[in-house]
Amino acid sequence: MSQVQTENRANYLWVKLTGELVLSQSNDVKEQVRSHLMSAGENVIIDMSAVDFIDSSGLGVLIAWFKTVNQHQGQIIFVGVSQYVQRIIRLAKLDKILTQTATIEEAEQLL
Repeated sequence: MSQVQTENRANYLWVKLTGELVLSQSNDVKEQVRSHLMSAGENVIIDMSAVDFIDSSGLGVLIAWFKTVNQHQGQIIFVGVSQYVQRIIRLAKLDKILTQTATIEEAEQLL
């Protein structure tokens, strides 16, 4: 089961995902975060350090968030992505467009 925490920080929206990002929860998670993306501002850090599994619908969620933030001229950074999830992102060739860092501090420096 996926859980989402959000917090408006100084110059970005922080989102913490926990669990699996799979078909059965992806629409709920996508819309829950998307509503924050529309109202919070331009920059977003998605903390994925506690996401242990992702499927194709989960990848679709990441792409949808990327598009939403990009349309508002913001920047979205994915933090703490596990090796398994990184491998899935690479296989889908999304590593070319999705910015990833190991820590929140590194992500904050990019904003």
